[in-house]
Amino acid sequence: MRSSHCHEIPTIISILVLSFFLFSPIFVVKGSEKLWQENRNSTLSDESKKMKLINAQLRKINKPYVKSIESPDGDIIDCVLIHLQPAFDLPKLRGTMPMDPPKLPKEHGKRRTSSRVKQAWSSNGESCPNGTIPIRRTSASDILRSRSISKFGKKISAKNNSSGRGHEHALGYLLGKQYHGIKATVNVWAPNIAHKDDFSNSQIWVISDVPNHDLNVIEAGWMVYPGLFGDNSPRLFIYWTNWF
Repeated sequence: MRSSHCHEIPTIISILVLSFFLFSPIFVVKGSEKLWQENRNSTLSDESKKMKLINAQLRKINKPYVKSIESPDGDIIDCVLIHLQPAFDLPKLRGTMPMDPPKLPKEHGKRRTSSRVKQAWSSNGESCPNGTIPIRRTSASDILRSRSISKFGKKISAKNNSSGRGHEHALGYLLGKQYHGIKATVNVWAPNIAHKDDFSNSQIWVISDVPNHDLNVIEAGWMVYPGLFGDNSPRLFIYWTNWF
């Protein structure tokens, strides 16, 4: 009986040892490491694809420039030929040349205008050459702050943009006449915006609302919008529509 019992002990020990290795944390750790590595590779692949899309968008937005100016506030301003500005990427304008501005009414220019406020990039006397326009260079961080790569640069509706506290505004308007253009003098402020998705702005609008035609709008002014620009500085902006 003793002899038979002694032979059974190694068998039992072997089973116990095998069970220990099968259910050991070592195997769990190795499995977790493999899963972590797979997730990491997947994340890196997604990030790589995202950066490729961002770089493609940057190549589309940032046009070849004649001159580049580094602004004191950290922005880079590119002097781009007028006919290469992003507006001419629109299908209706692609391949066309900018038209000369129409002649102004005789009464225009009789009033004295107040001294102009210079933007930071031109405060040191820098300027763009004739035939070019200044455009702030878009960076990857600008696009990363937006909600969507494809919708970057497009206006966000107020109801989707506010943080639940409502959209407050005041306006004045004129209707029913033929206008050759508009002009406005607005104060420039730098209000503190507590929430990155809130904004404050002052602007002028030109609206062409002709019956049986598309509604066309041009907006220009300044805006403080941390979620879009990444800071609380007032920024010049221009929006326009080509159809509604």
